[in-house]
Amino acid sequence: MIDQPLHFIGTSHVRALEGAALHRDPSGRFLTFTALGAPLLRLLLNQCDLQVHDRSICFSIQEPDRLLAVFDQVDKCFLPMRNNLIRFLEAPYLVCDLPLGASVVLVDPLFRLSPQLTSRVINGRSCDRLYCFDGRPMTLSALSKLNDLAGDFHCYVEPFRTHLAFNRQGESSISALINALALLGSDVSVWLWRSPDFFGHQIDLDAHDALHQWRLCTFSSSVQLIPFPKHLLDRQTGSALPHYRGRPGHGNELFGQDALGYILDYLQSAS
Repeated sequence: MIDQPLHFIGTSHVRALEGAALHRDPSGRFLTFTALGAPLLRLLLNQCDLQVHDRSICFSIQEPDRLLAVFDQVDKCFLPMRNNLIRFLEAPYLVCDLPLGASVVLVDPLFRLSPQLTSRVINGRSCDRLYCFDGRPMTLSALSKLNDLAGDFHCYVEPFRTHLAFNRQGESSISALINALALLGSDVSVWLWRSPDFFGHQIDLDAHDALHQWRLCTFSSSVQLIPFPKHLLDRQTGSALPHYRGRPGHGNELFGQDALGYILDYLQSAS
């Protein structure tokens, strides 16, 4: 598996991994990257159709001006994302001519790590857990319907929440992306990497593992979770170690290097 190409798709957390790849041995595994900010990825998934052509996946964007107008309605801090959309419109591909035997890693695909999600063992058995959100007991099914928590989104992240109504007829989860990847071919293995919390919050990793695994099962998906890199996380909080923090909510260059190394080692051992 070590010589097989690997393509990363996801939110802005892809950038740290992409930067780390520049410092790796060029004779190693061939790595490619497609990064979109979370609001832009939400917008495209919600209001555009995904199309699969042979070994490529692209968005069918019928009204680009309408998409650009979304960013004209919100805060100027989203101007870089509008510029990203302009560049993306030139070639709206998430995957382009994926080689045979390649693997795809979804990076932070709208799953979120919440300090409000907790769990505790009941009946003395680790497989029996009581899950709570904000102190209220909830089933995994109910948890999966909460915005941002398990891949579903019913409104945009701020400031979209207050400026733009969600298209109820459009896609509202990552299932469309997962289903599109499944159409690329049976030789393509798909993995899911979840970027850790970088704010120092208390994160229940076991609860999130259970929820994300349950959610993937509801998709009838063959996507496999890459385990949280616990050696890169604070043992007390479950968040990324302080020296890995970069700009707000993101990892720095060192985190990108260590995370990419962990991902590649894990995928090699899983082959």
